[in-house]
Amino acid sequence: MTSSRKQARNHHWVSQCYLKWFATPVSKHGMLWVYDFARDKSFKSKPRGVGAQKDFNRIDIPGYPGDAVETAMSSFENEVETGIKNVVRTDGFFETNDDFNIILNFIALLSVRNPMFREQRRAFRQRVSEQIMDVVLSSPERYESEMKRAFEKGAIEQILPYEQMKDFHRRKEYTFEVAREGQIRQEFELQDTVLKTLGNRPWTIIRSNPDAGEFITCDHPVMLRSSGPEAAGKPLGFGLKMASVIFPLSKYVCLISDFEIEQRVIQADKVLVGGLNREVVLAAEPQLYASNDNFRFFDPISDLPKTGADLSSACR
Repeated sequence: MTSSRKQARNHHWVSQCYLKWFATPVSKHGMLWVYDFARDKSFKSKPRGVGAQKDFNRIDIPGYPGDAVETAMSSFENEVETGIKNVVRTDGFFETNDDFNIILNFIALLSVRNPMFREQRRAFRQRVSEQIMDVVLSSPERYESEMKRAFEKGAIEQILPYEQMKDFHRRKEYTFEVAREGQIRQEFELQDTVLKTLGNRPWTIIRSNPDAGEFITCDHPVMLRSSGPEAAGKPLGFGLKMASVIFPLSKYVCLISDFEIEQRVIQADKVLVGGLNREVVLAAEPQLYASNDNFRFFDPISDLPKTGADLSSACR
């Protein structure tokens, strides 16, 4: 059943209920200090203005409003907001399994749902499809056989001449699109896969305070990092023990999963905060979010301590 109500078009892949915990004041109406590495400039914005894309979750399915997915996400994000609030306002580890589970679900979703990963999957499908066409067009006989089979199945309406199709494929004057509905479905499937691995990992809550400094976040806040020299240069995954997972939860709370760390709760100092913020600086694609430009980080190139006011594209 469709509705005449005004549909949401500004869809966040980094939820406002998360970004608010880095804003001043802590609210969806608070202000974030944003650094955009692509434009090499900073500006201020409310959470609504960043981490979003027009129609990112829009679907075109008969009988469903275009913002059905976005609307359904709101109840999930209400649970996420409660979970984050409970962790931020206590001093220990997760007080309930419900908070732990909803935040792991959120981490899993953030790790697979963003424009960059969508484009990577689309580009991969395009490369595979082009390789298949290379094979199909390897000879006129192969082409005629494959096209005849596709025509009989109703997959194509007509069979173009071999030389015309070969020239069209060679020039590549076309775009390869993947239906957004298929991308969204795959993201929820991938979320379940990632969640299973996250649940099998040990987790530590790192807590900071005004003296130690604030954590920052970015538009790709779930970070995989190698946890030892043996992992250098190797592909990382959520299920690998040589990989660490870093996720800033708020300006004073950061989650980390590392099989070498045994503590459940760690009180951060300035060095630890600066080191974790360095990873966020490297992960931003292209935007970084903080409450102001006074946060500390270690420069990824020089390894010198700096503040947000020193940020530039030359830092990476």
